Amino acid sequence: MSIVASAATIILVSPWIVTRKQKQNGKETLLLRMLKTWLTPADPDYQAVVASIPIVYARNNAVLEKRSDWLEHANSEPERLNAGDEGMKLQADLIQSMAEAAGHALYADDLLKGAYISDGFAKREYLAIQAAEAQARIASALEQSLE
Repeated sequence: MSIVASAATIILVSPWIVTRKQKQNGKETLLLRMLKTWLTPADPDYQAVVASIPIVYARNNAVLEKRSDWLEHANSEPERLNAGDEGMKLQADLIQSMAEAAGHALYADDLLKGAYISDGFAKREYLAIQAAEAQARIASALEQSLE
């Protein structure tokens, strides 16, 4: 009888354990991607992370509320997407809530203290944007010269 009970327990509990572990891994993976990209919101991976939050954290109202707060701020002032203390604080709060939901202690204040992008990185991104804009102007000038 105990063998049957043990087998039934394994059959019923194992899928629950596997599903729980998969959900935990999903939260941790998304958190790590967010930590990697949060200082560069124009990064396509950052955009994918923010878009994935409602799926991975579907049952966590705290995370969903922090995401909504961040999106409301970002959509109200797109030119200041990552500029200013308010935007940075909202992002840090979102990351903190994601970490808490994943079972990790990560604090918004610590994130803000460590928020850093090198001047070289910022200049490289600025030059890449300028190069892309220049290509459009070059193509337009070539078209005009061919007319």
